[in-house]
Amino acid sequence: MSSIGALHVLVVEDNSALANVLKFNLERSGFQVTTARNGREAWDILQNVPADLIVADHQMPEMSGIELCRQMRSDQRWRSTPFMLVTAKRMELDIDAIHEELNITRTFSKPFSPAAVLNAVRDELSVAH
Repeated sequence: MSSIGALHVLVVEDNSALANVLKFNLERSGFQVTTARNGREAWDILQNVPADLIVADHQMPEMSGIELCRQMRSDQRWRSTPFMLVTAKRMELDIDAIHEELNITRTFSKPFSPAAVLNAVRDELSVAH
């Protein structure tokens, strides 16, 4: 396994159990992980802590994952940061249009496999498994 070093993943999820599962799996693989309970909290974190990749829930209070991604894409600093969306509403969303508009890297449907998310993060950040 190659050294991950200081690669930082921001997990944005209002369900604390899911946030903890993602955090545990990512940290176990050597990533630095910060969690936020909603998009507004994540945006505040990003003002002080750079992230190499974002994994965000779609539906959250205060600011959704899509709203967070839209705000990030309007800011030069975060325009190309990989962004993965987790959603229980996949069938209600036009995933292709969202991916195209916001350059979302990947979308996972709930319930999701933590291993699949971890592998996608590794692939996106070019980290050996």
